[in-house]
Amino acid sequence: MAEKTIEIENFEQFVGLFGSFDENIKLIESGYDVKVVSRGSELKLLGEEGNVQKALKAIDGLLLLMKKGQTLDSFAYEKGANARRAKCKVCYDTCG
Repeated sequence: MAEKTIEIENFEQFVGLFGSFDENIKLIESGYDVKVVSRGSELKLLGEEGNVQKALKAIDGLLLLMKKGQTLDSFAYEKGANARRAKCKVCYDTCG
């Protein structure tokens, strides 16, 4: 099992990244078959190496969007035929 840690800069990023009732993080977890654990200012991604790398890339893309002022409140994911991947309409180039 692979593990990667992401440092979150501020509380607003946590709120935006997790979404209402953690809906965004749950989509990342189910879409990439990883577990996301929050500890202080860090997120830990746990799972198979390839899945963790893809989830890390997706989360980095979301954090980049937030730094550019994009709100993720109405964040729209599109589940493809492959249930192990979630494709984000907002940041497809980064997540997909």
